[in-house]
Amino acid sequence: MTHIRNALKSAGPRLVPFLKSAAIFFILFPEKSPGHLLYLLFKCIPICCLIGFVISHGLSLSDAYAYNRRILIGLCFSLLGDIALVFDGFFLFGMCLFAVAQVAYAWAFGMSPLRPRVGLSASLVAVAAYLSVFPRANSVLMRYVGLVYTTLIFVMFWRAIARVRFEKSLGGCTSLAGAVGAALFVVSDFCIAVNKFVTPLPHANAVIMSTYYGAQLGIAFSVLDSQLDRVVSLSAKGSDDDAQKGLLKNGNGFPGKRVCAH
Repeated sequence: MTHIRNALKSAGPRLVPFLKSAAIFFILFPEKSPGHLLYLLFKCIPICCLIGFVISHGLSLSDAYAYNRRILIGLCFSLLGDIALVFDGFFLFGMCLFAVAQVAYAWAFGMSPLRPRVGLSASLVAVAAYLSVFPRANSVLMRYVGLVYTTLIFVMFWRAIARVRFEKSLGGCTSLAGAVGAALFVVSDFCIAVNKFVTPLPHANAVIMSTYYGAQLGIAFSVLDSQLDRVVSLSAKGSDDDAQKGLLKNGNGFPGKRVCAH
């Protein structure tokens, strides 16, 4: 428990910029302002802060930082998707950018443990979500893109849920944070689809953006112990030298100085 508290205390100050910038966004823009450059700027700042948060926890080409790199890729494509969705006529392009983000997040979460029952449950929810929204889309292309995107986000959701560890440890906290983030991502994107294709939602911008920022926060927070998990995995496979090169630890066993590639 001491390790968990120390890690949370270390991460807390690094999340302050995200929390402040998200609060400012909601104060300045309670409603969506398409094409508004200030809206674009303040919408993107919180995600930029999370990108900085992930980078601050280490980034290199070693195996120990593979998880961080993949989460970073997801955040970067999410940022590009945010920019696209601000402008009218770029909704489809924005969906494609977010689809890449979902692939990156699922790649980070990995395929072990598989937990096929969780996957089956997620697939049933995915079918229900798709059938309730995208058949009402005004173009055949949008329906096919919607099918692909729905598949990808629910695969990401499945992999995030599958890796949850119900234990009183830092790994248990971060894996749960990632799963909550994935669930919020599903909620946010479902609200976007309903608002666009089915019926306008009351306070749509507040609902969509609050769940979206919560989703990205949970996923970004999951990098907190990713290096330790990777080092344990590498060590178990007899790759101790690679693990030590990829991560330097402090005396408490938590990430201290990190090797960053420039």
